[in-house]
Amino acid sequence: NIGSEGIYKNDTITSITGYYENGIKQYIKNDSLEVEWYNNGLMKKETKFLDNQIKFVRCWWENGKLQVVYNSSELWEDRILYGAIEVRVIFAAKENGDVMVDKGTGYFELWGEKGYYKDTLKVGRWKQEFSDGTIVEKK
Repeated sequence: NIGSEGIYKNDTITSITGYYENGIKQYIKNDSLEVEWYNNGLMKKETKFLDNQIKFVRCWWENGKLQVVYNSSELWEDRILYGAIEVRVIFAAKENGDVMVDKGTGYFELWGEKGYYKDTLKVGRWKQEFSDGTIVEKK
């Protein structure tokens, strides 16, 4: 079921698109916020936008533990990526809660990427592993 709801923001109506499955809200989106939930009702991902750019993202594991928090300079036009991507990881943890990156400093190994962060910036050589087994090293 896909539907829209209307909310008031600064005396104007802003539309929110929502997706529900078995009565549980799975997804909502408006001009400044996009939120996804797991089927168990726990938050999956929260993305905040400003001027069609992703500014802040938080993701959770399905068990409710915080997975990653990052700032981004991904450029979007109507939610279609068209520009360079720069992600600055602030926090990252494994599913069991073990912290890998805190306050932008530490080792990051999620989504096939492996490397080190210092003050939210990638440092040294990074590896990206793809599902087909290809490994690409980046600096």
